[in-house]
Amino acid sequence: MGVEESRVKILLREGIAAVRPGTVEQAQRSLSQVLDLDADSERAWLWMGAVRHGEDRLECLESVLAINPFNEHPRPGLDALLGDGRGRIARKRSSQAKAGRGTSLAL
Repeated sequence: MGVEESRVKILLREGIAAVRPGTVEQAQRSLSQVLDLDADSERAWLWMGAVRHGEDRLECLESVLAINPFNEHPRPGLDALLGDGRGRIARKRSSQAKAGRGTSLAL
């Protein structure tokens, strides 16, 4: 196991542990560091989705499915986000695209 891979695992463990007691800011910092090192970490995207809201949460959960379309874990969150709010979120994404702005997960 390489140094970077070890760092990713440590940060992922710290991020997940921080979600449980409710220290959301620490969880976001650790998970963001994981994603900086390994943008294809399904677990980091999934846990980041647990501590983000609205459009940011949607982006996190969609990222999990982009990496692994067979992962069922993000689907309940996506259903909840897209159920009643489908039109509002779709309009927001459409207006951002027209304005030439992408989404970002700024902390």
